[in-house]
Amino acid sequence: PPPAEVPPRGDLATPRSLEGTVNPKYHEGPATASSSGDVIWFTRNNYFKGRTHKSQNGVNRLAIYKARLGANGYGSQEQFLFNNSEVSIAQPALSPDGRKLYFVSDMPGGFGGTDLYMCEDVGGQWSEPVNLGPAINTARNESFPFIAADGSLYFCSNGHPGLGGIDIYKASRGSDGAYASALNLGAPVNSSKDDFAFII
Repeated sequence: PPPAEVPPRGDLATPRSLEGTVNPKYHEGPATASSSGDVIWFTRNNYFKGRTHKSQNGVNRLAIYKARLGANGYGSQEQFLFNNSEVSIAQPALSPDGRKLYFVSDMPGGFGGTDLYMCEDVGGQWSEPVNLGPAINTARNESFPFIAADGSLYFCSNGHPGLGGIDIYKASRGSDGAYASALNLGAPVNSSKDDFAFII
């Protein structure tokens, strides 16, 4: 059975844990799935094959993992190529065609806080992470990317002008493939409180 049912109103009901080995003793978080649902990418504390991987300061950072659907649920886990015990890499979002993987990281070289990055599938291998640039990323925190069917990027930020706290923004890709601006979705989507993890 599916992990959750979708009633006529479009919300989710009766959620169930995914079958398989994707839920060990540490935290699992935001996930994204291929269009067929046979592969998921998900966030977890950096824990793989029974071992935690901690930074030099003893911090167990966030990492991204891939799992495939088999006869016994989701298993055959793999680490994302760019996981690194010294930084967090989290909140994956696949493009609808599965060729681009967006994620959040505090890796060095960004604009500050957490930034949004993208890797592209080049012949079965992920390209080097590309920072989405100053139209998207600020000196504060950007997070929770989501790519809609039309290619629009939705994300959260507390660095762009907003209604208060964390707000949700939309960015469209230009003809050159770059994001030129971020549009605050306004009320009632955003409020004076924290608004995040927007999915269509």
